[in-house]
Amino acid sequence: MGGFLIRLPFLGTDWHVTNDLAQLGAWALRLQQTSVVDFYDGRAQLYPPLTIFMLKAMAQVELTLPLAWRENSRALNGLLKFPATVADTLTAFALAMAVWARPRVAVLCAALYIFHPAIFYVCVFWGQLDSVYTALLVCGLVALQKKKWVGAWLAAAAALGSKVQAVACLPVLMADTLRRGGIRAAVGGVIVFVGVLILLTVPWWWTGRLDSQFFDSVFLSSRTPRAVVSGYNLWYLILDERAHTTSSLAQIPLLGLSVRTLGMLGYGAYTSFIAFGLWQNRARDSVLGAALTSFGLFMLPTEVHERFLFPVIALLMLAWASSVVQSDRARTRVYAIVLGVLSLTFSFNLLTIAQPYFIASLNLLAQPIDSVWVWILKFLAQSAALVNLLLFGGLTVLFWKGTNRHDARI
Repeated sequence: MGGFLIRLPFLGTDWHVTNDLAQLGAWALRLQQTSVVDFYDGRAQLYPPLTIFMLKAMAQVELTLPLAWRENSRALNGLLKFPATVADTLTAFALAMAVWARPRVAVLCAALYIFHPAIFYVCVFWGQLDSVYTALLVCGLVALQKKKWVGAWLAAAAALGSKVQAVACLPVLMADTLRRGGIRAAVGGVIVFVGVLILLTVPWWWTGRLDSQFFDSVFLSSRTPRAVVSGYNLWYLILDERAHTTSSLAQIPLLGLSVRTLGMLGYGAYTSFIAFGLWQNRARDSVLGAALTSFGLFMLPTEVHERFLFPVIALLMLAWASSVVQSDRARTRVYAIVLGVLSLTFSFNLLTIAQPYFIASLNLLAQPIDSVWVWILKFLAQSAALVNLLLFGGLTVLFWKGTNRHDARI
């Protein structure tokens, strides 16, 4: 409750971290005048239907409020940030309930998440909605650990319906459902998953508008492709100063593949590796597997944003808390160190890409080296990318080794 209440005074202000909150506000105002079907116009709206339904609802609520509250978009800003605030609270609650066998650990885990500086920054200052699909992923993984197959697949479908990046956890969901629930559970889960997605797209296919314009809007096909958008990942480490200017469609000599295709092939191979490892060995941890497929989505493909790391923090906290409950001290220490270091690199990535209006604006990827200070920041960014790669590799090795306890579950 403290984590929820401390967010409320900040919600009405646009801190101008980027233009994203203003863009969400413009979409909400547009949704006051048009239907969700007409909203997708082929331009990169970025978000699947569940988020658009949510924006529509917030826009309609804003119309009912007094004019004094709506002045300077304060009410609209607060409404747009409110779902993420609720989602952060739900995530903290789910993390606590998942390991309530150790109440002190549960409360500590919830507190570490709800007061995490990067989580707070993205939700409260930036005004982004990554908290929503993260909450759904955490709830889905908790359901998966408890063999609630329908709940797990339902949460996964809702997560994918709110943000495309949720697709990262699907290989783990399928592998673990097959491993512990069998074919029947997997088929039932897929039916639920597809059914939810069909329901979410009813307005479009009912009106004959589930076409290329819909998919262009959701999947960014109209956006200028860049090898690196704003994430300190493998491609940033390789390209360095060329990261912001290299197109993801650039061809790689000798291979005959574009940078984008190579990145997606690498990510596909990695997720298959994680899913296979989980399916064939009952001692491997599905929570860590989900954290790694999400981490891999940040590290390996092109066109990556810094906020792709957002759900990784929550999933690693869940893995850490469960290792404490299982009294696996070696893993507990590893998770604690990784969480601490990854929190630093994630926070650094956020703050060097987008700052509030009261700090001098800086996008480090696009900034030329015109001072010693910028050179230092770029060196630190390269170091952060290297550290992220080392953490990613180390966690992969830890996953493949398996847990000390056979088929350990939350």
